[in-house]
Amino acid sequence: MSDQLARVVKFKPAALKMSFMVWTATMPVLITPLIFGSVLVVLAALYVVYITFLNPSIVGLEYLGYGALLLLVFSFFIGLILATTAVAADEQIHISKDSIIFPLCLSPFLKFRRKRLWSEVAKVALLKNSSIDIYRSDIVMIFKSGELLKLEMSGFVDFGIDGFDNSELEKFLLACEVFATDADVGTDVVELRDSLGNESKDIGKISYTEIWEQELSNRFHATVFVPLEPGTILRSGTLKVIRQLAFGGLAAVYLAQKDGRELVILKEAVIPADQDAKLKAKAIEMFSREAKFLALLDHPRVAKVLDHFLEQNRNYLLMERITGPTIRQLVDQKGPQPERIVLQWCKEIAEILNYLHQQNPPIIHRDLTPENLILSDDGYIHLIDFGAANEFLGTVTGTVVGKQAFIAPEQFRGKATLSSDLYAFGGTMYFMLTGKNPLAMSVLKPKAIVDTLSDEVDQLVTSCSCQDATGRPESASILFEKLDRIGKTATVS
Repeated sequence: MSDQLARVVKFKPAALKMSFMVWTATMPVLITPLIFGSVLVVLAALYVVYITFLNPSIVGLEYLGYGALLLLVFSFFIGLILATTAVAADEQIHISKDSIIFPLCLSPFLKFRRKRLWSEVAKVALLKNSSIDIYRSDIVMIFKSGELLKLEMSGFVDFGIDGFDNSELEKFLLACEVFATDADVGTDVVELRDSLGNESKDIGKISYTEIWEQELSNRFHATVFVPLEPGTILRSGTLKVIRQLAFGGLAAVYLAQKDGRELVILKEAVIPADQDAKLKAKAIEMFSREAKFLALLDHPRVAKVLDHFLEQNRNYLLMERITGPTIRQLVDQKGPQPERIVLQWCKEIAEILNYLHQQNPPIIHRDLTPENLILSDDGYIHLIDFGAANEFLGTVTGTVVGKQAFIAPEQFRGKATLSSDLYAFGGTMYFMLTGKNPLAMSVLKPKAIVDTLSDEVDQLVTSCSCQDATGRPESASILFEKLDRIGKTATVS
C-alpha cells in the first residue's frame, strides 16, 4: 500500500497539552508521598494479616478497615496516574479509506464511539476564531447521529501550542476531502488545505496536496483564453468550480465539487471563434463520441469519465478524481526506482493498456506519460486522462497534442496506432528506471545510464522504443507476458 497518503495524523488539543505539562511538572512532588504511602500500605497489609489470622480481635477488624481504605486511596492515585498518562499519550488520529479513529481524549464528545465510518460524517467545516488569521480556525465535524466534534487549534496558539502542526493539518484536511465523500466539505476547508500546500512549495518541499493533485502540465498552443474563476457554477447549479489546477492555450483543468459533496476533475476545452465551421463541428462531434465511449469503460484502475457537456461554447469532460502522486512526481522526489518495483508497475500499466486495446473499437490512449499515471493510495498504478480532449484540440488547431519525448514517429504524422501506446510505454519505463526524460525520436537504452539493470529489461525498453512499429512488441498482452517472464526470472535468480 502506498505511504504517500498519511494513515496516521498527530493531534493534541491545547488544553490536554497544558494539563499534561502541569501533571508532568507536579509528578516529582507527588511521587515521594506515593512511595511513602506504598510502604505504609504494605506494612498495614502485613499487620492486618497478623491481627486477623494470628491474633484476631475487634481491634484487628478496625485496623483491617483502615488498611483497606488506605489501599483504596493508594490504588485510586495509581489508576489516576496511569489513566491520565494513557489519555495524554494518545495523540494519533488513525485514518483509512473507510473509517477514522479519534484519540481517547475525544471519546466523551463522540459518545465513547471513537471509531467512526466516513459515511457517518455529515459535514466538515471551519469555525473561524479570527477574521485575520485562518490558522486560528477550529475544525468542526458534524455526524449524522447528531454529535458535534470540535478539533481545537487556537486555544494557546500564542504559546506555540495547537492541535495540529501545518503538515499534520494538511494530511487531515486532505483525508476529509478524499474519504468523506458523503459529507458536506466546506470550500473554506479546501482553501485552507490548498494554502498549506502552497506553503510547502515556498520552503522547497513537495506538499501532500501537490503529490496527488497535479494532473496536467501546460501542453496547448498559446491563445486568448480566460479560465473560469473559483466559485463558477455550471450544469444548472450542480457543479461548482473550486479552483484551477492547470491551464494553457485552449484548455484548463479544475478541481470541482459535484452536487455540493463529491470532488471531481473538470477538463475544459475551448474552440477559437475564428475556426472554420466544418472543422469546429467535426471536433465537437469527435469529442462527444469518444467521451461517450470512454464513459462506458469499467476498469478499477482507469479513471472514470463521469459526464461530458457543452456550456457557453466551452466543452467539458467530468472525470473521477484519483488521489496519489503521479509517476513524474514520485520519481522527481525519490529518484530512479528499483528494477523490481518498475517491473511490477509496468505489468499493471500493460494490463490497463491491454484492456483499452481490446475494446470495440480499440482505444488508443495517445498520451501515456508519467504525468498521467498515478500511484494511488491503494498501492496500484491508475491511469488518468484520455486522448479525447487532446484529439479534439488537435483537430481544431491542426497540431499534434502531447509530450514530444513520448510520442511515436507515426503519431507525429497524425496516424496513431495501438503500437503508439507501446512506444509511449517504453519512454515511461525508461523514465522510471533512469529518472531522465527519453530523447524524442530515439531508441532508448536505459542500461547505458543505470548499468545494474538486467539485459532483459534493457532490451525490452529498446524494443518498445523502436522507430518502426513492426519492431515493437506485437500487442499489450504480449508486452505483459514479457514483463511477467522477466519478473519471474529475476525472482528465481
